Amino acid sequence: MSSQSGRPAEVITAEQFRQVSDDRMADCRALLAAGRYDAVMYLSGYALEAALKAGICDTLGWEGFPNRGGERAALFRPLFTHDLNMLLYSGRESFVLSQLASEWDSVKGWKPELRYESNRSTTRAQAEQRITEIERIRRAL
Repeated sequence: MSSQSGRPAEVITAEQFRQVSDDRMADCRALLAAGRYDAVMYLSGYALEAALKAGICDTLGWEGFPNRGGERAALFRPLFTHDLNMLLYSGRESFVLSQLASEWDSVKGWKPELRYESNRSTTRAQAEQRITEIERIRRAL
């Protein structure tokens, strides 16, 4: 995300992350309708990642999540990850792990490298299930 000056904004707000998460889930529904099931599995992980980062902001009382391009980026390097397991620790991990354990177990292995896997093996039912799982977790965050 960039500021109006064209430079990267110092932070990405929790609200911006929520909007990104909502947008990616809308994209997932469009991909589902188009029969692009592998793409649903891939893009849904980014929807969850954005929701987790919004949760980190909320838990820590931050105005926003530090941007990679910001002056203080080096201080927050561990947060610049796509590892959902690491990002889960946003203050709701106890609830997610106890009440949504099967959903979490299903999605926690997501990784950006899925973009290279075009094996067309995901079924519509699996893609629908993934959307449902991600939505349940997003609501809990």
